[in-house]
Amino acid sequence: MRTSILALSLLLAATASLAAPGTPPVGAHGFNWSKPKTAKCQALTEAHLKRFKSCSAPGPKESSGFGVHKPTHTCQAPEGEWMIYATQSQCRDEFETMEANAY
Repeated sequence: MRTSILALSLLLAATASLAAPGTPPVGAHGFNWSKPKTAKCQALTEAHLKRFKSCSAPGPKESSGFGVHKPTHTCQAPEGEWMIYATQSQCRDEFETMEANAY
């Protein structure tokens, strides 16, 4: 069991290191902030990453986004711009802040 967990951890670490600079990892969480009425936080999959035309990591002096958590990436997709966060709870907090300030 421990061997399986270790092997899976090593595989995930290796996969994450293969991502191009500026590309968020599979499993990060994000939402399309340019479509607030239909947006929702979701875990990123390979399918999401394939739809992103470009992604960038924000610089150290950029704003923190909508609330307290700074996005790890912003990504352009055909349907709009996505804000990406490291965890589901960060994504949820930022999404709720965006909703509260949208009206």
